[in-house]
This record gives sequence, C-alpha cells and structure tokens, in this order.
Amino acid sequence: MKKILLMSLMAVFAISLFAQNRSVAVSPEQAKKFTVTKTINPYVKDDVSVPMNLGNSSKGYITNPGSYIGSTYYESQSNACQHNKLVVHNDGTISAAWTTAARGNSASRGTGYNYFNGTQWQNNYSDIQRIESMRTGWGVIAPVGTDGEIVAAHYVSVPEGMLISVRPHKGTGEWTESFLYGPEVWDSTHTQSTRGLSWPDIATNGNTIHLIACTEQTKGYLYNGIRCALLYFRGTYDENTNTITWEDPKMVYDATPSMLSNFSGDRYTITAKGNTVAIVAPSPWTDLMIWKSTDNGQTFNTITVFDNPVVDEMQNPTLVDTNNVNTIPNGLANVAIDDNGNVHLAFDLLTMHWANMGEADSYNYYPYMGCLTYWREGMPTYSGRTDLYPDTLKAHGVQVFENIDLDGNDTASFIKFDYWSDMEGALVSYPQLTCSGNNVYLIYNSILEHPFMSTMSQNYYDVIGVFGTRSTDGGQTWDNGTSWLSYNKQCYYINDWDNFSNETYEECLEIDGQSTFPTLAKNLYNGKLNMYWQEDAFPGVTTDMANVSYIFFLSLDADSLGIYNNTNEVHQNMWIDPMGIADNTLEGMKLYPNPATDNVKVAIVSSESAKASLTIFNIMGQIVYSENVALNEGENLLNVNTSNMNAGIYMVNVKTSKGTSTQKLIVR
Repeated sequence: MKKILLMSLMAVFAISLFAQNRSVAVSPEQAKKFTVTKTINPYVKDDVSVPMNLGNSSKGYITNPGSYIGSTYYESQSNACQHNKLVVHNDGTISAAWTTAARGNSASRGTGYNYFNGTQWQNNYSDIQRIESMRTGWGVIAPVGTDGEIVAAHYVSVPEGMLISVRPHKGTGEWTESFLYGPEVWDSTHTQSTRGLSWPDIATNGNTIHLIACTEQTKGYLYNGIRCALLYFRGTYDENTNTITWEDPKMVYDATPSMLSNFSGDRYTITAKGNTVAIVAPSPWTDLMIWKSTDNGQTFNTITVFDNPVVDEMQNPTLVDTNNVNTIPNGLANVAIDDNGNVHLAFDLLTMHWANMGEADSYNYYPYMGCLTYWREGMPTYSGRTDLYPDTLKAHGVQVFENIDLDGNDTASFIKFDYWSDMEGALVSYPQLTCSGNNVYLIYNSILEHPFMSTMSQNYYDVIGVFGTRSTDGGQTWDNGTSWLSYNKQCYYINDWDNFSNETYEECLEIDGQSTFPTLAKNLYNGKLNMYWQEDAFPGVTTDMANVSYIFFLSLDADSLGIYNNTNEVHQNMWIDPMGIADNTLEGMKLYPNPATDNVKVAIVSSESAKASLTIFNIMGQIVYSENVALNEGENLLNVNTSNMNAGIYMVNVKTSKGTSTQKLIVR
C-alpha cells in the first residue's frame, strides 16, 4: 500500500453517523497503528496569509473538453450514492437530470433538465429551471415506454408522497405529474403519520418501472419495525393514457428488525438490464448484500458479498475488541449488469476503530485509509473475512483502486480534507459502473494530492477530481491505465514552497475546479461513454446557495478510457508526457510590477534551454496575448506590453515540452 502523508493539524477526524454515537478524537499513537505518517504540514507557515480571490468560480472551465449543460446554486446532488440521472436513448439522444435551484432561493429547488437531440443540447445552461410545478429534490430519470421518459423526485410537503413526472415523448411536451404514496408510517406515540417517500433511484425495462425510496427517517417512525425503510416499487406504464399503475411495495432485502434497525438515505442504488434488476444498499452497519431479480422485479434473491463484523459487534458489545481495526464498506456504491446478467459492484471502504462500547457507542473514522474495491458475480465473495484491508485484498488478487499518485513518488500527500465528510466519501469514492460486451467501465472521484488544492478560507484544502479506467476481460483485471477525466488545463500550483510567502500577491495559489458527483450512463451509443459531473470552485458542499456550480458533460470514446490523455503535465505511467510535477523544468515564476499598468516583466527559471510559449488568459479562459519565446538555462526575464489589456485579473502561463508554470496577474 502506498504511503499516505497528511500535512495538516487536522489530519484525521471523527464523524458520527447516528445521533447517539459519540465521536472520539484520534491521537498520533492511534494513527500510527495504521502505518500512516501524521505530521504537521511543513508547507504551511504560521506567518502566511493567503489572499482570497475565488471570483465567479467559472474561471478557466472553458478549457475542459466537453459541454456545460446546466447550472445550480443547490450544490449537493446526493447524500451518498450518485443515482441514475443520465440517460442515453436508443437513438443517441440524451436526457440529463440534476437538482437545481436559483441563487439564494431554496424554494425554487427542483429537477434541472437538459436534452441532447443528436446535434446539440436543447437549453442554454443559464436558462434552465426545474421541470416540476412545486419544490422537489434529488430528481432521477429513466426512459419509459417506446419513446418516453420519467422523473421521480422527493420532498413534496402537500400532499405527501413522491412526485412522478412522465411524458410520452422524450425531450418535448408537457410533463404529467402524479404522486406515489408510501405506506402509512406512524410516530412512536401513534399520534402522527406520514406517507412520504424520500431519496429515490430509478431504473426501467420498457414499460416496467423499478423505483426505490425511503420512508420517514425521523426516529420513532417505523415501517415493519425499521426506520427509514428502503422500499422497492414496481410500476407499469400505459403509453395510451400516459399513466402508471403501481404495485404494493416490497422491503429491500426482505429486511427485518433483527437484520437491521434502519437504512440510510441515498446509501443505495438500483440498475436494470432486460429482466435483470439489481439493488445494493451498503452501510458500515450492515452486511454488504445484493438484492437481485431475474424475472423483471417479480421476485428477488439476496447475495451476501461481505459479512460485516460490525453488525455482530453492535448487537453484542461483549464481542468488541477495542484494539481491533475494521476496514468495511462505507456505503457509497454502484452496480451494473453485463450482457450475461451478472452483477458488477464497486464500493468504497473506510477504516473504523471501536474505542468503547456502552450506552454511547464510540468509534474513530479514518477516511484517509479509504479506497474503492470491485466485485462481480462469479468471483469469490468476501464472506468469511473479518476485514477488507486494502493490502490484504490485493494480496488475494482483489482489485483495489487507491488514490492517484500524481507525482509518482509512491506517497499520496494531502494538506487537509475534513470538508470531505460533508460528502460522506472516502479518499476514493462515488463509483459509477457500466458494462458492454466484455468491457467494464468505471469512473470515480478521488481526492487530489498536493499541490492540487484550493486556498479556501485562507487554509489549504485538497480538491476532488474525476478519474476513469476499464477492464477488457469482464472485470478480472484492470491494467488499462487511468484517465484523469476532469483535468483542468488552467489549474495552477506553486513549485517553490520553501520560498512561499504572502509578500507579493502573485505568489497566491490559484484553485483548481472541484469536480464531484460523477454520473455515467448505463449504456454506450456508437462506442461512446457519456457522463457528467458537477464542477465548482469551493471544497465540500456549501449550503448558502450563493455560488454557482456547473453541470459538465463529457462524451468519450469508450475504448480510450484509461488511455485518454487530458493532460501533458502530470504523469503516473499513464499520461503521455514523461515529466511529472516533481520534475517540472520551470520554477520560480515572478511577475512585477503586479498589479501592472503598461507592462509586466516575467521572471522564470528553466533547468534547460528550450523553446516555450508565453500565453496570457483572461478569467473566461480566452487568450489575450501569446508569443513564442526562447528560454536559456537558468534565469530568464521576459517583457510583455499590457497597455492594451482591460483592467482585471489574468493568468500568465509559460510552457515548454517538459514544464509549465502559471501565475496570477492584475492589470489596472
């Protein structure tokens, strides 16, 4: 397992998943048990104050190799698993859905929607409003019938229930709204009841609709003895009347109170292909199971993938060994079905240490130990094991996806990532799977190691990227390399940390856009993978709804996943350019005067004589100045006339075949 270096006073943190749990602080001695080096960040100096200049958060995104299809001021797209929100229809048209809202107006929340008609996206991203007539959230989408589409969304206050929007022709026409009601659930005093349903996910097979959603999550509200019960609904769509007939729901896993006390919102996902339906609802507090149907949702069988030791420990505290450490499923997972009807599963892991068991259960949570792992039907299950520790899995030939080592030094270096608890993920998380033929495709989120970070709140935070890989032998091996799908060619970093200070404004670190909530369509069209993710400038999930996030769509040749090169500056035996960050031939760029008026001098050190390009971009990513220059080995001084530039913020980039350096310039 690669070394993990945490460069922060808040290198680890504890979170509580249930209100009655008490978080326990992590000591350096406890951290040492996991062979993790815990150090005070050597790069952050006490006397350094980094200026804030986040601006509009649209900075630089224009360079991404895809399309902006929507925007939202409601930043959260899920509480855990990312659900089915992107549909590629059989004719190559595409429907995309996400949770949207206007700036500072949570009452406007609903399902954002855009449609690709085969040539272009239907709506300008800035013009998109919710499709529903009332406030909703967490909308999911699927095809239905011959040419229609269906959206399910929660949070309907009057009347209670799940709001279903359907129309017979995708991309056009009015949506017909109706309500799907859950079973009546009473509170503990039996004085108040609800039929509400929350956090849906959806899959379809022609006119058959497969939907899962939760009953009331408030304590005391129990359905068949289980709080926040996860229910499966099967519906039949009538194309002639544009209506749906729903059957009585089933409890996922046929769960009973002796199996689990509650499900958790969004910690589940569903998929369907032909008559095969698969549901998984992982959690740190339950066994890892797949609920599978091969008769289009009429009956289900349970496949136990991992017997979680925490389940027994919670039920019998005398079994707890406080010196024991468990690596167990975190709860963020995704499933896909291949052409033979086999289920493929990717899920993230967390490391947990019980500190005490009693009236207040206590545990430590170590997210920096987190990673992804993979399983498919036909492989041995993890049942019988008491731990899913990554090195143990790898020793037994199990595929593990760890944090990307961007500089190739076998050490994943982080500043701080305590905001990541807002999104419930491990270091590598939010998997999305799809299968076609003998290929299995996986995209996922990964925390980016230093120096890709933001200066949020005058602190240093690692940001998140989207990566992807594929297996060409049905998931047996994954040696096709990894693509950094969300790489932004205008991300900026400082090489000379030893001399970093706040004496000059141009030495401020500029942020890289955070890319979260990846969504991958479950089918290919013309050999293309289609995906989207949310891109914004602020680490974590903000709740003030003051900052815009963009929905960024990418269509990629499926065979290029793992080979696709979106960067020529970073290397991990997978990108074309053989030079990595640590070997960057350019360093020490300084701009003066800064702010500038008529001209600016660009001082830069090169480790070799080389041809270079000097380019200046405005905040929209547009080139306002460009020239080719010759650099000498050692110090170089270049002069640029800025008298014709409008007042504002710019980025100055010097690039050779083996290095790049960028700094911020202010023109007055």
